[in-house]
Amino acid sequence: MDQLRTPLTLRALLTERQYAGFTAAWAELRGGSLSGESLPETSPGPVLGDSLIGPDALRVRDLSWPERESTVLHLSSPGVSWILKTAGNTAYSVGREARARAWTGPLEARGTVARLLWYDDAAPLTILDYLPGCDVLGSPWEFSPRVYHQAGAALALLHRAGARQDHGFTKGALTRTRARITEIRTLAPGGALPAAVDEKLAEAEDFLASYRPGSVVVHPTHGDWQARNWLWDEPAGQLRIIDFGRFGWRPAAADFLELHDLWHTHPELEEAAARGYREAGGDWPAGSEVGSGERGNGGAGDTERLLRVARAVGHMWHRTTTARRIASAPAAR
Repeated sequence: MDQLRTPLTLRALLTERQYAGFTAAWAELRGGSLSGESLPETSPGPVLGDSLIGPDALRVRDLSWPERESTVLHLSSPGVSWILKTAGNTAYSVGREARARAWTGPLEARGTVARLLWYDDAAPLTILDYLPGCDVLGSPWEFSPRVYHQAGAALALLHRAGARQDHGFTKGALTRTRARITEIRTLAPGGALPAAVDEKLAEAEDFLASYRPGSVVVHPTHGDWQARNWLWDEPAGQLRIIDFGRFGWRPAAADFLELHDLWHTHPELEEAAARGYREAGGDWPAGSEVGSGERGNGGAGDTERLLRVARAVGHMWHRTTTARRIASAPAAR
């Protein structure tokens, strides 16, 4: 979401620690080739805060989504075009964004994924190259097979970057999902959940009780693969991928969970994504080897269901904990 306000200052938008982190980052990056030219040794300190008014100063554009899971700022000046991201809550992880870069080399080389320039997991704050393009979500390209063809190809390149047998993934997903169900019930106002929610949780509990964890093949995954994290650069005819804050090693099928509902109504988009995935060397259905080596009565089908159940419970848990956090936050003066 592009909210252009004039003027915006980093001092107002960042915490003191984040502001200090950016000052350190600027000191490292401003004299290198990333800025296009070196600044003279006698130049003043970082052009920040109340100084964001001159022609050579950084301009700040707020690209954050309304729910503020993270703050996303476009910083620009002659020779500089960066994205600065800070974590607003546990939904976005600077560390995951950084760790993903060990596996995104082929995508970075194509200009599909931004280079990570600097990050501080403790602040938390990250700086990346700016990628041109408009949000696919809500755009004329939201239901474009061309976009989904490129999305499938890009995802295959990410998944093919690594593969390994994981003997603890399904057990971890099982334990985490059970814990989230318990927390949802604990946080319910008055201890009572709406009937529909209670029924969904009961169904999930029944499945989790019967599931037997085993080993699965896992790959580098994006973790939130959907139109809200895609940009379309129409002049270049190219898809760009953003936000690796949920990156992790998972079965490949996990990256398509957010798109299943859409594909029921738009099968042409699934067909386009599948074609792109296969053309880039991926096996389709994505994660068809998900049950390889799995012990017990799980199997690929049950493991995919585990992923769907974990996703559904995760969404409910996120809504519940977010509502509790908002309700318990001090009232603004």
